[in-house]
Amino acid sequence: MLVDKKPTTLTSSLPKVVRSNVTPPSIHVGRQVLFFMPDLVLVKDGNRYGAVGYADLQTQFAPSNFIETGKVPSDAEIVSYTWAHPNKNGGPDKRFKDNRQIPVCRYEALRFSSPSGLNELVEFSKTNVSQPFCQALSALAQLHRSSDRQFTTRNAHTRE
Repeated sequence: MLVDKKPTTLTSSLPKVVRSNVTPPSIHVGRQVLFFMPDLVLVKDGNRYGAVGYADLQTQFAPSNFIETGKVPSDAEIVSYTWAHPNKNGGPDKRFKDNRQIPVCRYEALRFSSPSGLNELVEFSKTNVSQPFCQALSALAQLHRSSDRQFTTRNAHTRE
């Protein structure tokens, strides 16, 4: 898979068009910024905004080995090395004069997706952070699903 590698920023910030007493966590993913508001994920894409309810937000995480051709982040774990030009058995291809070893790092891949079209993959060099984050988002989704059912039940009860 070809990877378009861009730095990602994790911050606590609000978009300029929103006023709130809460400053949510946000993550920059390419052109988009995801703001994790209390009720939904606000997605900023250029000058346009969209929203994804937590019940519709799907997250998946998995460990990922990444051949790091650039600078290795200070918090990354190097799990092995490979060659810039390996031969079929994994050793160095001697046809290349400056064939150097490059590290294979253990990262964590975190995918955000939704039926409305959100599809972002983020890889973190710091491991063991994606699972608790996904669990927290899943708990928010559960909370919103149960509050939606209570609201529907109350409305149905009021109509009688």
